[in-house]
Amino acid sequence: MLCLKKMRSVESQKLREVCDLISDMGIDYVLVGEDVRRLTEVIDSDVDIVISKKTLKQIDHIMQVISQNVCAKLIQYLRHEAHAHYYVITWINDEIHHFLRLDFCSDYIREARQLITSEELLIDRQQDHTSGFYTPSSRKNLIYYLLKKADKGIIDQSQFNFILSLYKDCDQSFLHELCQFWPKSKVKDICNLLGSNSFNDLQSKIKDLQCILKTKYRPSLRSRIAEFNRVLFRVRYPTGVWIAIYGPDGCGKTSVIQKLELSIQPAFRRCLKYHFRLFFGRKFRQEDIVVPNPHGQKIRNPITSFLKILLYALDYIIGYLVIILPAKIRSTFIIFDRYYDDIFVDPKRYCYGGPNWLLKFIQLIIPKPDLVICLDAPASVLQERKQEVSFNESARQRELYKNLVLSMNNGHVVDASQPLDNVVHNVQSIIIDYMANRSYKRIRS
Repeated sequence: MLCLKKMRSVESQKLREVCDLISDMGIDYVLVGEDVRRLTEVIDSDVDIVISKKTLKQIDHIMQVISQNVCAKLIQYLRHEAHAHYYVITWINDEIHHFLRLDFCSDYIREARQLITSEELLIDRQQDHTSGFYTPSSRKNLIYYLLKKADKGIIDQSQFNFILSLYKDCDQSFLHELCQFWPKSKVKDICNLLGSNSFNDLQSKIKDLQCILKTKYRPSLRSRIAEFNRVLFRVRYPTGVWIAIYGPDGCGKTSVIQKLELSIQPAFRRCLKYHFRLFFGRKFRQEDIVVPNPHGQKIRNPITSFLKILLYALDYIIGYLVIILPAKIRSTFIIFDRYYDDIFVDPKRYCYGGPNWLLKFIQLIIPKPDLVICLDAPASVLQERKQEVSFNESARQRELYKNLVLSMNNGHVVDASQPLDNVVHNVQSIIIDYMANRSYKRIRS
């Protein structure tokens, strides 16, 4: 009977449940990429799971079943290689959203080049007596991990230490298998460097090993077609999310955005933040949102207002095509502190003195966020936090923001008078529900 080490993190416990379900379904799997015993303590990155090609074809349905059985929501699904499916599941524990990132693959194929098959990794799998997880044999794990690091052309000290630990568990039979990928002289060099614990020397040779792999393994026509289809899939189904947050001064937009970015980060590859508009790609700066006297500037005349609003429209349309859409395809979380519709509520802030019909026309042609969230609080609370405008103006803006967002199909109102953590949790829940519904529809289709 296995002596299982007590799981020390919520994510580790969930991974244990997921792997048990996979085994109960009669599916052979192995965890690759790192020391699985570490996964019983903390999970701070993707979990790489190898399964057979046949199982990979059904993995979408399998992940839906698994997420339901472990009481989690499947919120992210993307294909970063033709034979690799990446999922993110989330659940609430102690009123905190936790995330588990699962990267399923069959054959190790990178940039349409196949380096090692799933059958090779699964055939001699073994169960780790400390964690209970299945892993490849030390020999196969070493070959896989060394190939992965060499193919990427980069290796750090911790990765070298893991390769070294695998090397010490192997006999010399793996040398013959390594000769499939590199000349015998290079294989001897690798073994000598591992035997002498020479991290710096191996690091200096990793680019040479990468070059040999890329020269020896060329993409096949079939792999190129599969890769083309994968790219089309990513373009058709962007995995990023674009939100805009509205609310009067004092509602806490800046604080919510700062905490939200950190708490939702595991569901995405990266994050972008903007204030009101893209400024033609200028990076977000904190000083962009500091407006000490929002109603103190002079209102523009109708002609300059007309020109300014056309500039905004150009910025929104070009910015969407050049920045927002590519970022969504690359699984980016995009946050706008205010967006175009803010002008309807507070035209004085933007010194707008033009006709209302022009604002409505531009509203029709510019791209829209996936979600719009209004942070709502009583005027008395807003005034306690900020007094940049009068009490009456705070009350007026509050009603207009709330009515504006509620009129949108993708609009949501959150009570911002709660403690900050509660507000962030509510906003995060809205985003997660949106992503879960999106993933469900995409997988079913």
